[in-house]
Amino acid sequence: MISKEEYKLKRLSPLYSIGEIVNKSVKANRKFHIEQNLNNITFKPNRNIKINLELIGIGNRLNLLKKLYLKQEQHQIKITYKLDLEYIYICFEETDISNFQNHIITNRIMSIDMNPNYIGWSIIDWKSESDFNIIKSGVISIK
Repeated sequence: MISKEEYKLKRLSPLYSIGEIVNKSVKANRKFHIEQNLNNITFKPNRNIKINLELIGIGNRLNLLKKLYLKQEQHQIKITYKLDLEYIYICFEETDISNFQNHIITNRIMSIDMNPNYIGWSIIDWKSESDFNIIKSGVISIK
């Protein structure tokens, strides 16, 4: 049996704030902002209130936070935040901060076959109408 206070806390839903870059006055998100020291995130529920959230256990994520901060300041990334009673979650498109470049291979196709119990997939290089090369294929069971 839990107390009335614990019950009320468990009923609280996490807070979501979806990022945007359309409005030039907004840097990645209206309610949250990564600070320059990379150890804090400022939460602004309204114009008059600012709450400083301290990040603990950043460790190897410091480089990632630097990239996010720079993209945030340049209005180049949408960052979505989820805040619950214990954690703050940061969501973003990984392709927005990586230096990954697509290497397009002409005439390469990936197909997916959705069935009730299995998902089949294949990667094929088409050479001509009747000539093709199967690069890789597989089946995933969802029974």
